[in-house]
Amino acid sequence: MLAISELGKRILSTRTAFRRETNPHIDSEDSEKDATRYSVLGSLVIKIGGNALPPGPPRRQELLGLLIMRPGQVVPVDQLVDELWGECLPLRPTASLHTYVSKLRKTLALSGNGEYVTNGTNFQDSVLRFSPRGYQLMVDPESVDSHVFERKASVDRSFRTTTDVERSCMRLEESLRMWRGVAYSGLTRNPTLESESDRLELLRINAVESLADFYLLARKPDLVASHLTSEVQKYPFREHLVGCFMSALYHLGRQAEALDVYEQTRLQLRSAFGVQPGEELRGIYQAILQQDLHFRQANA
Repeated sequence: MLAISELGKRILSTRTAFRRETNPHIDSEDSEKDATRYSVLGSLVIKIGGNALPPGPPRRQELLGLLIMRPGQVVPVDQLVDELWGECLPLRPTASLHTYVSKLRKTLALSGNGEYVTNGTNFQDSVLRFSPRGYQLMVDPESVDSHVFERKASVDRSFRTTTDVERSCMRLEESLRMWRGVAYSGLTRNPTLESESDRLELLRINAVESLADFYLLARKPDLVASHLTSEVQKYPFREHLVGCFMSALYHLGRQAEALDVYEQTRLQLRSAFGVQPGEELRGIYQAILQQDLHFRQANA
């Protein structure tokens, strides 16, 4: 017979295996209290176990942002100097960079309680390393919200089955919930971070547009209208986005509003570029006038 202690261990092992099978995220949940997360989809935030660390002054945040952009990659010293200061170099740029790095290491070595992490290892060097080629932020890309967003927002837009549509909606909703504001908010005076912020914003609005397409396939025009009201005002020249909004308004019985949106878009396009709306938007407009606009169909 098995000893009671051995039997208990086997029962516990079986239960743990079952929990992991039924909840594949159990290990990540258990380790969340020690996890370090880097958030840039808004202002730059560093969290350890859910507790925010002081990000430091703007220049130090810029340095961290430039490294977070390339997790695990070596960024040459000369490149960092150029991206941080451009033509307005300090008297000793390399020494100034080393000073910022030293202070950043101290920030990254803090626990969520404001205490330095000491576990017998050099935590600082394991996170922000120096090599003859440059500096390297040793973090898992999955700990950076912008990288997780890009992965989740990459969905197949071929609109295959109803199940595909539902899954894509969930995936895109999750990705867009990660946004807290303009990416790298407060740091876009830095040209490199401004460019990265613009790139991420383009991915965000593409994801919004994809989600609108999937919502229409799922026959959820109310969600399209609520999501796109402000986005269409911000991006009046994205005709596919405008078309999704018009379609949603029509299916909600708001035909007059849909036609008004078209007219506003037509006037803005003519004023800004001297052109008329494209074929897709004109087709939606004509279908609304004829009250013959239908939902697209996903496969069963």
